[in-house]
Formats: sequence, structure tokens, C-alpha cells
Amino acid sequence: MPHCFHPILALVALALCAPARAQTEDLPRVGVLDLTSENVPPAEVRLLSDRLRVELFKTGQFTVIERQQMENILKEQGFQQSGCTATECVIEVGQLLGVEKMVAGSVGQVGAVYTISLRVINVGSGALERTAVRDCRCTIEDILTTTIAQAAAELAGTTVAVTTPLRREEGVGMLYIASNPPGAQIILDGRPRREVTPATLDRLPAGEHILRLLKEHLVAEQQVTIIRDDLVKLTIELHPGTGSLFVTSETLEAEVVVDGQRAGTTPLLLKDIVAGPHTVRVARADYLTWEDQVVVPFSERANVPAILQPCGYLDALVEPAGATISVDGKPLGRSPVSRVPLAVGEHRVVAALANYDSLEWIVNVTQGQAAPLRATLLVQATLASLAPTPRPPVLQPKPEPRLPVPERKTSVKSTFRWLSLAVGVAALGVGYKFNRDAKGAYDEAQSAYASYRYATNTNDAISYRWDVNDALERGRRAAKKRNIFYGIGGAGLTLGIILSIPSR
Repeated sequence: MPHCFHPILALVALALCAPARAQTEDLPRVGVLDLTSENVPPAEVRLLSDRLRVELFKTGQFTVIERQQMENILKEQGFQQSGCTATECVIEVGQLLGVEKMVAGSVGQVGAVYTISLRVINVGSGALERTAVRDCRCTIEDILTTTIAQAAAELAGTTVAVTTPLRREEGVGMLYIASNPPGAQIILDGRPRREVTPATLDRLPAGEHILRLLKEHLVAEQQVTIIRDDLVKLTIELHPGTGSLFVTSETLEAEVVVDGQRAGTTPLLLKDIVAGPHTVRVARADYLTWEDQVVVPFSERANVPAILQPCGYLDALVEPAGATISVDGKPLGRSPVSRVPLAVGEHRVVAALANYDSLEWIVNVTQGQAAPLRATLLVQATLASLAPTPRPPVLQPKPEPRLPVPERKTSVKSTFRWLSLAVGVAALGVGYKFNRDAKGAYDEAQSAYASYRYATNTNDAISYRWDVNDALERGRRAAKKRNIFYGIGGAGLTLGIILSIPSR
């Protein structure tokens, strides 16, 4: 049966593929050199290198160049990548591939312990961006299935999901943990410990454990194996964890700039932002630029509600040039000034210059419009020589006789008073009901968050996290309704009290 090309199906397929392609193009391109080794068989090293490429791609943080594509490009350039371990050589390979970052490393075996060491190098600057070192008293199969994924997640600044059950053995052992920087909270198998690094944990069940260290926005996570009647020593480097940033504004499609880099337009959700302080600036034409310092918490979302104030502009040309222009008591610059944004409304503008008489204006600024100001300052001596010009008398209009205002009937005033009091009391009662709903939702969110912190696998953590978000959303809705009814109740009671005051 002949195949037919349907144009509508082609357009649908193109529309479905476009967003995924756009997201991939936004990720940094990375090339991965084959791992080097002194004592691991070449076939196993090649398999570990391919698995590293797959695990880096699965983090969702990189666009990974395939092995075959790398080999074809380097072959065309006549470059031999075997033995390329120095940073200068790695950068040269990255330049030939046209990628932004390169990943290189090694794998080795000392006795029963395997060690893997990886590093990410910025091709443009030559800087060492991230490192990952993993030691495992395990088999090569464990390196392939677990350790490589953990190291790739550490390079990407994320955490790896543990999908296989942890193995336990008979007996107990000890674990010494040091971190850089020190003072990190210790979480073992999802349960917080009282100790902080450096610390020695005694009588731990022999076998595999998941260790996480937290200090402010720094984090590290790895799997450790406790050996019976032995002491395992670890020194772990903490790296900035990630969170998310949600920027909103009442005026939609405002431009968002984070740490000097354009990020998009509001509303904007930025995922996998490095935890810690960031400078967020939100701007739109005919609005004053909003800027603030925002701290993104680890594994949490920072909400940034930007409030943009409408503005107009001031164009001031005051002679002689160089006169100081001040607006509302704050220096603005020297004349001439052009297209200076000012909040909508009235502003007091003062122009001053040494040996000249200063001038003052009240300027009314409207949104999107330029308020022109043209003036010439006069020398003070010239003003002193001039005789003052008497002002013409101002005729005061005769006051018109006031007509007597008929008094309102007491019955109408009393009716409104009792009606206001009744509405106020009823609204306060409804607001109290929504207040209890909000408190209950927030209590549920707190309980779900505690379960999330102690979760030992990814699926439970995701489930508890959804419960937290759902409870917080219900709490916010109930709190909003509570505030509305409390406001109505307060207004009704206030009006009723005012109407209860006898008129003079």
C-alpha cells in the first residue's frame, strides 16, 4: 500500500516537536571524553563512559553530544583524543566540537574500593566549574548502575533518585564525616541527626546508606557503605543546591533579568536555579523598574511578586546649562536632562545654580507622556536691582447665602445603623469560618512537609510534595476569603458605630 504525505499531520507533528526542540536548544552543549584508567579493563571503561553520557542527559541540565558524532568531528579535524587528560587538551577538544562545556575524568580500583573522579570545564573561560569524586567498596556492576548516576547528578547540581533498595548486612560499623565548609546538618537515610560535621556516627548497621548534608543553600548527597567492625572516613564537598524562582507582576509580560541575564517575561517560572541570593529586576515600558535581592531556598520555590509603578518622563532644559535639577528633594542631574522616568502624579522640581536665582515648579506627570520643562535662570544681581512689582488686589467673591439643609429623619438613620451592624456581625462570622479552614490547611501542609523531609525515596518525596502544595493552595484561598469577609465586617461595624453617634 503506498504511503501518503498528509500536510495537516506534518504540521501537527512539527508543532509537537517545536517546544521540546526549543527547550533542548536552551541547555548548554556538553562533550564527554572517555574516562581514563590504569587498571580497569578498556571494555568496562568504555561502557562506563557511555553510561556517564546517558546519566548526564537524564539530569535534564545538558545537551550531550553523542559518542559517534564526537568521533566523526574529531576524525575530520585529524585529532587523536586518546591520552587527552590535561585541561588544555580538553579545552582544545571542546573548541573543535563547538560545545560550551567538557566533562573528563578517570576510574580506578585500589584493592576492593573503586574510585571515580569527574570534572566539568568551561571551554570559553577554561575554569573548573564542578567536580565529583565517588569512592565505593562495591563491584563494577554497582559503579555502572548507581555510582555513575550519583556522580552525574552531582555534576549537574541535582540529586539522584534511589530506585533500588539499600542492602544491609550483619553487624555494625562507624562513619566519620567531614565537610567543606564544616557545620553541615547530617541526614542519614532520610532522618536528620543531631550531629553536624565533622562528626563520628557509631553503631550504624553494616551495609548501604544514603547520606545527605545540608548547610543553608549548600548540599551534597551520596551513597555510603558501612563495613562491619570498621571505620569509614568521608570528606565531602558541599555545592550550591537548586530551587526555583517564580516571578509575577500585575502588569503581565514584563521583562525579567536575573543576575544581569535576561530570563524571560512575567509570569515566569525558572527551575533549577542555584540556591542562594540573586538580584531580580523587572521592567516594562512606561513603568518604573523594580529590583530586589531574592534568596532562593534549597529545594523550594521563591515567589517574587514584582510591583511595577506606572511612570511618565521629565524633559528639562534649563539655561544656563549645568543647572542642578532636583525632584522631590532628590538630585536628578544637571541640565539638560531627557527622558527621566518619574512616577505618575505631581512632583516638585527645583532648578538651582550658583549666583543665579533658583526656580521651582509643580510638574504633573502622566503615564507614558513626557513633561517638558523650559526655563532660564536670572542672575541674582539683576533681580536685586529690579523694583518689586506690586500684585493687583484680589477681589474676594461674596459668599452666597447657605440654604438650610433639611435634617434626615431619625428612622432612616436608625435603619441604616442596625443594617450596617447586622451585616458586619454576619460577615465576621463567615470570616471566622474561613479562618478555621485556612488554619487547618496550613496544619496539613506542615505535617506533609515533615513527611517530605524524612522521605527515603523519590516517589514518596514527590507525593508528599504534592500534598504540601495542595494544602498551601487551599490555605491561601481560605485566607483570601477570610480577609475579604473580615474587611466587610469591619466596615459594617465601623459604619454602624458612626451612625450611632448623635448629630449636633
